[in-house]
Amino acid sequence: MLKSFLNITGTTLDAELTAYLTFSQNEIINWRYGATNKPNIARAVNSSDNSVNIYAPVFIAKLSPASGTSYVFTYSETAESWQYANADINLYDYGIGYCEIPVDGETIMVTYNDAYLVEFDMVQVMACVVGYGISGAEGQTSHNENGIQRSFKYADMISYIRSHVAAYVGLV
Repeated sequence: MLKSFLNITGTTLDAELTAYLTFSQNEIINWRYGATNKPNIARAVNSSDNSVNIYAPVFIAKLSPASGTSYVFTYSETAESWQYANADINLYDYGIGYCEIPVDGETIMVTYNDAYLVEFDMVQVMACVVGYGISGAEGQTSHNENGIQRSFKYADMISYIRSHVAAYVGLV
């Protein structure tokens, strides 16, 4: 869809456009849900089915998870560390905040569900159009050359997203 809006054919810009889409999705998640755990885009529970704090934007940036997929992190007393994909990891690098003292074999399962983001698909695409449209003019606040003056309705993708997505607010 993004390529059709930009009138781009072929595959030469696919990597660049994918980077735009990934950035805009992460910004939407961060702006809309970053300060709350609601809704549970990434829901984490330990072996006892108790909720575990997780910061979805960090988790998504680290793993690029697939919707509906669960990811299991296991504590190994032998290695004295948490394990993921047979490697020692730091839970905080995955956006997981766990303050309990873990026991051998304890797990944390994170389930990712991006269904909450569907309503923002067009915002994501249009933010990319804005970002791509001003590419090469980063940070430009005004431009006047040969009697032509350029200004942009949105300074960047972030300003577009923040003007079209209401931040989710939770009560403390």
